[in-house]
Amino acid sequence: MLIEKRPIAMTTAILAFFLVGIIGTCYGLDPFISCKRGAIAMVGTYIVASLVIHIINAILLDALISKQIEKMREKLTGE
Repeated sequence: MLIEKRPIAMTTAILAFFLVGIIGTCYGLDPFISCKRGAIAMVGTYIVASLVIHIINAILLDALISKQIEKMREKLTGE
């Protein structure tokens, strides 16, 4: 039930690369500079997306553990 980190982070990073590259080209920047900015945006987006997914997974895991603990407590007190 946990979210896989790599596919989502890679997808967002690739989208960021192309979006920054296209926007830079539309504003008349040199293609090399657009590519450089796109690469920087890609790395930053990958890191941020990975951290966000890690936090979401921690919250989900905590909820699953709490739910299992509650079930075990109900079993012990219900018997």
